[in-house]
Amino acid sequence: MQGDPDAQGRILLNDGLVEHAHIKKDVVVYGCTNYIEIWSAEKFDEIMSETNRESLVKELEQYGL
Repeated sequence: MQGDPDAQGRILLNDGLVEHAHIKKDVVVYGCTNYIEIWSAEKFDEIMSETNRESLVKELEQYGL
Protein backbone atom coordinates (compact mmCIF):
# COMPACT_ATOMS: atom_id res chain seq x y z
CA MET A 1 0.00 0.00 0.00
CA GLN A 2 1.10 3.51 -0.56
CA GLY A 3 0.08 6.56 1.42
CA ASP A 4 -3.30 7.45 2.80
CA PRO A 5 -6.70 6.71 1.27
CA ASP A 6 -7.83 9.21 -1.35
CA ALA A 7 -10.94 11.40 -1.00
CA GLN A 8 -13.14 8.43 -1.97
CA GLY A 9 -11.47 6.10 0.55
CA ARG A 10 -9.52 4.13 -2.03
CA ILE A 11 -6.01 2.83 -1.45
CA LEU A 12 -3.33 2.29 -4.04
CA LEU A 13 -1.59 -1.09 -4.22
CA ASN A 14 1.81 -1.02 -5.84
CA ASP A 15 2.47 -3.22 -8.87
CA GLY A 16 4.47 -5.72 -6.82
CA LEU A 17 1.57 -6.37 -4.44
CA VAL A 18 -0.91 -6.66 -7.30
CA GLU A 19 1.35 -9.18 -9.02
CA HIS A 20 2.00 -11.12 -5.79
CA ALA A 21 -1.75 -11.41 -5.09
CA HIS A 22 -2.53 -12.31 -8.73
CA ILE A 23 -5.10 -9.50 -8.85
CA LYS A 24 -6.58 -9.03 -12.28
CA LYS A 25 -9.90 -7.29 -11.64
CA ASP A 26 -12.07 -8.25 -8.65
CA VAL A 27 -10.78 -8.41 -5.08
CA VAL A 28 -11.97 -9.65 -1.71
CA VAL A 29 -11.17 -7.57 1.37
CA TYR A 30 -11.11 -9.92 4.35
CA GLY A 31 -10.27 -8.81 7.84
CA CYS A 32 -10.57 -9.12 11.55
CA THR A 33 -10.07 -6.55 14.31
CA ASN A 34 -6.92 -4.63 13.37
CA TYR A 35 -5.86 -6.06 10.00
CA ILE A 36 -7.15 -6.73 6.50
CA GLU A 37 -6.12 -9.05 3.71
CA ILE A 38 -6.66 -8.17 0.07
CA TRP A 39 -7.12 -11.22 -2.14
CA SER A 40 -7.73 -11.84 -5.79
CA ALA A 41 -11.41 -12.85 -5.83
CA GLU A 42 -10.55 -15.86 -7.98
CA LYS A 43 -7.82 -17.07 -5.60
CA PHE A 44 -9.98 -16.45 -2.51
CA ASP A 45 -12.82 -18.52 -4.00
CA GLU A 46 -10.36 -21.29 -4.84
CA ILE A 47 -8.96 -21.40 -1.29
CA MET A 48 -12.41 -21.23 0.30
CA SER A 49 -13.74 -24.06 -1.87
CA GLU A 50 -10.86 -26.25 -0.65
CA THR A 51 -11.65 -25.53 3.01
CA ASN A 52 -13.51 -28.26 4.81
CA ARG A 53 -16.16 -26.11 6.46
CA GLU A 54 -17.45 -28.88 8.72
CA SER A 55 -14.07 -29.47 10.33
CA LEU A 56 -13.56 -25.72 10.64
CA VAL A 57 -16.89 -25.32 12.48
CA LYS A 58 -16.01 -28.17 14.85
CA GLU A 59 -12.63 -26.62 15.58
CA LEU A 60 -14.15 -23.21 16.27
CA GLU A 61 -16.74 -24.79 18.58
CA GLN A 62 -13.90 -26.27 20.63
CA TYR A 63 -12.77 -22.71 21.32
CA GLY A 64 -16.28 -21.57 22.19
CA LEU A 65 -16.75 -19.65 18.96
